[in-house]
Amino acid sequence: VDAASLIETDRIKVGNRPTSAAINPVASRAFISDALSNTVSVVDLNRNTLLTALPSGATPLRGGFDPAGDRLYVINRDAPDITVISPAALTIEDNIFAGMGAISIAVDEQTGLVYVGKRFGNEIAVVAPQALMFIDRINIEGNAAYLEIDEQEKGLFVVLPDRKILQKVNITSKRVMSEIEVAEGAYAVIFAGKR
Repeated sequence: VDAASLIETDRIKVGNRPTSAAINPVASRAFISDALSNTVSVVDLNRNTLLTALPSGATPLRGGFDPAGDRLYVINRDAPDITVISPAALTIEDNIFAGMGAISIAVDEQTGLVYVGKRFGNEIAVVAPQALMFIDRINIEGNAAYLEIDEQEKGLFVVLPDRKILQKVNITSKRVMSEIEVAEGAYAVIFAGKR
């Protein structure tokens, strides 16, 4: 879709039940999580063509790039691991254990740490990709349906639709900084001006 005119310009067939797109910050490629195909479709945005479909874990939902754009971390709803993809080589590089129930993901642009929200267990897993392991957790009260990081204030915004709340959690202290009520069915938060 052309953003200025809001006119559809093309369609590209990907796998079954595409749930989200992660745009590579380095190359003009979109990585589409195909939940029912258990694949990640790679689309060339310059030519509007499907390059390949990479096998992923069970029911891939969302992905987030590392700060350099060298790795894509994909969470899988029905598997305990994060699938690590090399966007340049278009290959699966590794799997990192994060626990079951992943539903949201955010990557810290400064530290490279990966935050994985869960749909149960009242926690956000903190993963160190360099060490290929889960290293910490942030306790919350509810289903962390969406995560977004405010790099300037080191705040992690957490959408909790079951409680109808948007929380801001300090990444360092793991304490709630603030919260506001939101409408029923809230599922995402986007910062104005963020690409």
